[in-house]
Amino acid sequence: MATIPNARERFERIVREHRFKRKGPNEAARDCPFCGGDDRCVLTLKGPDELYIHDRGGCGWKDLNSYFGLLDDKARRTTPSSACYAVPKQEPYREPVSETRPKAIEFWNNADDDDATVAAHPYAKRKRITHAFGARRGIAGGKRVGYNADCILVPNRNWDGEFIGVEVINANKDKQTYGNKGLLMLGNLEDAPHIHLCEGWATAWALAQMFPKRFAAVVCFGKQIQRAIPEVSTRYTGRPVIHAESAQNRDAWDIWHSGRGDAYVQKVMGVLA
Repeated sequence: MATIPNARERFERIVREHRFKRKGPNEAARDCPFCGGDDRCVLTLKGPDELYIHDRGGCGWKDLNSYFGLLDDKARRTTPSSACYAVPKQEPYREPVSETRPKAIEFWNNADDDDATVAAHPYAKRKRITHAFGARRGIAGGKRVGYNADCILVPNRNWDGEFIGVEVINANKDKQTYGNKGLLMLGNLEDAPHIHLCEGWATAWALAQMFPKRFAAVVCFGKQIQRAIPEVSTRYTGRPVIHAESAQNRDAWDIWHSGRGDAYVQKVMGVLA
């Protein structure tokens, strides 16, 4: 628990900025930024000057307080309740290797990374993508995209850069993943002042057109943006910028394609200021 002047104001700001879901007037929850557990991270307003945050999965209260900004020069840490405890030392979670990873490797190794070849694919042309942008073009497919289909192949890697899977996209925009879902890291993440987090290859392309200066991005396949935030914050000095698609927030590619990219850039930079 943290004793904070104007706790209600801090509660409302944290709920808004970190996209908590309200569970009542004084309680909100969201996915844990450390373990990714659904609605495990609970923020509670205990009184006019007391905020309390804990994770039902057991993630450490110190990490949570620090991540959400409860502990700063205006906050005094008090003894945590029994619900806040450190996670016992565990081996890092390793996702089981998908049985389709050999097929992913086969498709990827046989594909072409020539800029003009990738750009000539119907999906790339529809999305106004003019070079390979980390992807390849080749023959791939399955039940969802069709067998022996002409596809864009977008690699999925883990944080260490290891190839773990591939997303294949046919001319009709149908998508299928072989291997495991992961990440596509674009640009120089070590040097970038901002690191854009998004959910698709074409979205990242649009962001690169709107934010061309020292562009860097992490494409998070499989709705993994929230899990990526602490990784980016730990590994790199650039500030994470989240471009999540939702009912209230249009996809960045649609915004760019509609000619409203400049307004979107101004809005984002205003938030970052």
